[in-house]
Amino acid sequence: MFAPLQMAGAAPSSGRAGGLFKSASHRTSVSTPYRSSGTWNYSRQPHSALLGSPRFIVHGATGWHYGSAGAVAARRTLTITEMTVLVTVIAILIQGVINNNKRDMMAGPLGAGTTVVTLTVAMNVSDRRDPNSIMKRLRKLSLAADTSNRKGVQDLISEVSLELLRQEKSIVSASAKAKHFHNPEFAERQFRSQSVRSRSKFDREVVNKFGDQLLTDETLVSTLSENDSDPTMAVVSINMSIEGKSLASTEVRSREDLIRALSQIAADSQVGTCLLSGEVLWSPEVPGDRITNEDLYADFPNLIPL
Repeated sequence: MFAPLQMAGAAPSSGRAGGLFKSASHRTSVSTPYRSSGTWNYSRQPHSALLGSPRFIVHGATGWHYGSAGAVAARRTLTITEMTVLVTVIAILIQGVINNNKRDMMAGPLGAGTTVVTLTVAMNVSDRRDPNSIMKRLRKLSLAADTSNRKGVQDLISEVSLELLRQEKSIVSASAKAKHFHNPEFAERQFRSQSVRSRSKFDREVVNKFGDQLLTDETLVSTLSENDSDPTMAVVSINMSIEGKSLASTEVRSREDLIRALSQIAADSQVGTCLLSGEVLWSPEVPGDRITNEDLYADFPNLIPL
């Protein structure tokens, strides 16, 4: 089931494709309601006919009174400090309600906030010369994708997820994690940080197609040899930042979880302009490079056998 345990002849090489974009400006904007400087009033209906109508009335800084119908229980003049504290507390409460409503109204089709998702799978590749091997398929999809625009990256993420679903029986282990953010800038920082961590696991990035730039190190791409047909493990990672909460609970503990996660990523990545950033990383890339079981579990200890 697994590739033979032996040291690879060269350090693992990798490929990368994706892009990063800003949030679309089509969200509904909410203006702050106007509040006059007039009188604040609070009143409550009586609980029964035997009770009067409690009232708490503030008129500027003149005073307050509380009492039942027809009678005043207490009266004194509010100090400027007390009035300031009262108005501040009320303003904070109102602003909190306004902010909550604003977040709800600005939510996209997948919900409010932004979710950063990372999904990694390890696959058994019996013959890397096979045109349908995951490495050849990912290289073909990545080089064909237009990563300079959001739609191109959406298609790339969706197509790679579908390809992994098609080759699901070759997947031997997987891991996934997701984190939801209210602030999109925090989400972007998390995506960038996760991208750096993922890329740093490999010694050589032979293909790097991100945004409108394509960098390749063709000097590392050798001619196919007999050893290139040897079995190897392959690692594929999807990192993405997407508006909403639909992927916030993404986790993989079983093969069913993996299928569910890949299916949802394939679908949600195509929704409107919700995808803010996404990338696909795969290894090995250079013919002749191999990943052994030792390499796999040393660099990806969070992978869960399926």
